[in-house]
Amino acid sequence: MLTIRPATFDEILALRHAVLRAGRPLESAYYPGDERGDGRHWGAWMSEELVACVSLYTVEGPSTQLRGAATAPAWRRQGIGEKLMRTAIADWWADGAAPRDLWCNARVAAVTLYERLGFVAEGERFEVPQIGPHQRMRWVAP
Repeated sequence: MLTIRPATFDEILALRHAVLRAGRPLESAYYPGDERGDGRHWGAWMSEELVACVSLYTVEGPSTQLRGAATAPAWRRQGIGEKLMRTAIADWWADGAAPRDLWCNARVAAVTLYERLGFVAEGERFEVPQIGPHQRMRWVAP
C-alpha cells in the first residue's frame, strides 16, 4: 500500500542521491539549506521502501522552490511521483506562512508531469552542467 507523508532529510537523501546524482559524491545531493534543516521533505513509501521523494525550500524573493523530485526506477510511470507532488504542493499551499510563489527547474523529460501539476514554462530551456537540459516552470494556483 502506498503511504505519502512528510519525511526527514535523512530519510530521503539516499534515494535523491541514487536517482538524481548517481555516480557522484553523496554531498552532491545536498541542496542549500539541507544541512541547516531548511527544506520541507515528503516521501512515498510502498510498505517500508521509500520509492519517491520531493522537497520544497523557501528561497530569495521570497519564493518557494520545488527540488529533488525523484522516483526509484522500478516505480516510475505508476503515478506515484505525481501523487507525491500533489500532496506536497497541497501541504505547502495550506501553510499560509509559506511564500505563495512556487517554481522549479524541471528536467526537460519531466515537463509534461509538471504541466499536469499546474506548472507553466518560463523562458528558454537551459543546461545544468553534469545533469542535463532543464526548463524553469512556475506553478499557477487553481
